[in-house]
Amino acid sequence: MAQTPRRIAAIAILAFRETVRSRLVASTALAVAGAIAVVRRATGGTDGAAFHNFTFYSLAAVEAILCVAALVAAAAAISGETRAKTLQLARVKPVPMFQLLMGHWIGLCASLALILAAAMAAVRLVAPQPVPERCSARIRPVLPSVREVAEETVAMAIRGGETNQTELSAIRRDALAKLPFATVAFSPGEALNFRFTLPKPLDASRPMMLEVAFASDSYSSKPLSVVCAIRRADASRSNTGAEVANSDVEVAITNITARQLVIPVDTARLGGATELALTMRHGGAEGQMPVMLQPRQSLAILVPEHATSVNFIRAFLVLMPLLAMLAALGLALGSLFSLPVASFCAVGLALSVLSAGYSVSDPDILEFEDAMPPTALQRVTREMSVIVVRSIDFVARTATEPEPATMLADGIAVEGAEAVRSLAWNGLALPLTMLAVAAFVLERKELP
Repeated sequence: MAQTPRRIAAIAILAFRETVRSRLVASTALAVAGAIAVVRRATGGTDGAAFHNFTFYSLAAVEAILCVAALVAAAAAISGETRAKTLQLARVKPVPMFQLLMGHWIGLCASLALILAAAMAAVRLVAPQPVPERCSARIRPVLPSVREVAEETVAMAIRGGETNQTELSAIRRDALAKLPFATVAFSPGEALNFRFTLPKPLDASRPMMLEVAFASDSYSSKPLSVVCAIRRADASRSNTGAEVANSDVEVAITNITARQLVIPVDTARLGGATELALTMRHGGAEGQMPVMLQPRQSLAILVPEHATSVNFIRAFLVLMPLLAMLAALGLALGSLFSLPVASFCAVGLALSVLSAGYSVSDPDILEFEDAMPPTALQRVTREMSVIVVRSIDFVARTATEPEPATMLADGIAVEGAEAVRSLAWNGLALPLTMLAVAAFVLERKELP
């Protein structure tokens, strides 16, 4: 038992050396460097838009290249072991297959980590100036959860006399699909009120931003305006214990557009607040068209968080476990099949994930309507297919959230909890499960 860590470490060092010297890794590093150089040349400029475009497209290209490389390199490593007869030697030694796979996985992850770290450092250093010094936490308004509202909608239908379970399921499904994009409208003289809970007291020395995009462009012949008043919603005391004036900080929006607006807010009178209240009032004259807003999708406040460099480190801690999970998947596929078949299965899994995500995004696709009642076999088959699709989507969605490239480009803070979750799920739970399955298969597989 005491030899297990040393044995895994020795295999990992050998695997790392072989991987670093391989043509695949050299080609991957060259492709990553070329992608960053091409994107940098294509996104010339010295403004915020240039930084956004370069950061997003370069990191998206790096992520795509490394994901493919992780799968191919891992599958090729095991197929190479099979061709070289070293797996048979491992059985004679004997070396447990799980330890062998674990060593290969650690060595491959180390080489991928080097490439990813170098790529992210290059993106940070060659990004168009000025690079934002700090990133922001995006705080959404406090609203009832979509599921709670959907259940209340079903309860209202039941109180209204609806008893058909098929109709109630349709009502629930329709609510779950449409509520995240629900639109509210307010006419001249009307107002909308929202509350925001901040993760920590607001720093008055740093600017806060109001992020909003209205549901449609303004087609009114007269200019529309929305007056946003932000005030403290917690106890009106500063950090020193002194009373603070609970006066509104007003921001006028006269460009009613569907484009996302980011508006700075003076925080001098809001310092130390842990909860904010926002009132959006239609400032137009009587008879003008209403203003429409999707609160769950297009309304937030951006609160200054940690430094941009820290955000890059947290993004690395989210991306690297994803590559580690794909490396473990490649090892598992390479253990089960030959390299061509493993590559084919990897493509099939990618297509399955995409189709499952599309199906779950439209709940109506997972519902079946027949003129005739389905047979018992059809009912069981459909239920099993829905379970499989939702399971694939759950695993894929959990593995790929959040999107670090988008968050770094937008200057949005990658939460520490997201990095921890990614490390636990993508970096440990999924890889160890895949390696255990692969080891079980290799222990019983007849090697050539």
